[in-house]
Amino acid sequence: MKKTKLVCLLAGVLFSTQSFALDYGILGGLNFYSPSYSNPSGTPTKTSNGSSSSAFGVSVSTGIIPLLTLEVDALYVSRKSDFLSTTAPLLSTTSFHVLEIPALVRLSLVPALFNVGAGLYYAMGLGSVNVNGVDYSYSDAGFNKTEVGAVLTAEVRLPVLTLFSIVGDMRYNYGFSELSAVSTSQSLKTRELQMFVGVSF
Repeated sequence: MKKTKLVCLLAGVLFSTQSFALDYGILGGLNFYSPSYSNPSGTPTKTSNGSSSSAFGVSVSTGIIPLLTLEVDALYVSRKSDFLSTTAPLLSTTSFHVLEIPALVRLSLVPALFNVGAGLYYAMGLGSVNVNGVDYSYSDAGFNKTEVGAVLTAEVRLPVLTLFSIVGDMRYNYGFSELSAVSTSQSLKTRELQMFVGVSF
């Protein structure tokens, strides 16, 4: 009984310091998509070269305990990459769009100014996949439509009076899921660097 009371007391002290007020953010920036591609069978032999495209969305966050913040985002992300092959077509440019939903826990290293974080993301393909200017469904293009992965992030915040903060956020997404639906001999997984600027209020 005493142990239960002690746990309740500690929880009350920790959580009473947080108002659980919600912060909202608007983000926009660049997505550098460079997927990891491998084909152990060697037929065909391909390499992937990523390129930059746009990404934007919204975020909502709240304090959990002192120095820790929980954040959930909804991001519209464009992905584009070139695949070089030893067989025709020698160059394939592939582009598509996804809805990314990251769930992050941020640790404030310099309160209100700088934090680092980690979490997981879920991504779902939107629309169609464009290959060399022609639109295909995800299945026809040989892509799986959904994936999950891990996120690492570092964020800088510059308060502007007491109204809002200007935000700079850098993230790295490491996909766990297999994107290639062509065969078990080919592997395609997300690797992407994202750079955002925005406002939080």
